[in-house]
Amino acid sequence: MSDTLSRNDTPHLACIMAETRSGPYYIATAPTLQALEGLGRILRERNSVRGEKEDPVAILAVWYEECENEVAALLRAAEISQLSHCWQRGLIESFNPQWLDLSGVSVGFPWIFTLPERKGSSYHLVTDL
Repeated sequence: MSDTLSRNDTPHLACIMAETRSGPYYIATAPTLQALEGLGRILRERNSVRGEKEDPVAILAVWYEECENEVAALLRAAEISQLSHCWQRGLIESFNPQWLDLSGVSVGFPWIFTLPERKGSSYHLVTDL
């Protein structure tokens, strides 16, 4: 099977990942929510290589939209990345008002955390899903 054909057959997700509610958002695509855990790890490592001296923080999946295929997901991600931070936050809050870690929810972790408003604030544990 050619690469072009496989890119057009498999559903993918356009996703927003964040480390805090008010901080920068990372727009990505992935075949599944579980695949985002690895992407979050890569983003954390990239931030530490850039010289950030702060304690490492979790980068969590807080919004996603299922797309027909990888190309559609890439186009949707490009569209979302052009939106202002305020619009991106509105997308997240309309879909995930508690700012839950959606990749954790998808695999059934018993402890789910919500993102803090800004760095230095604590994460909140949610147990009543």
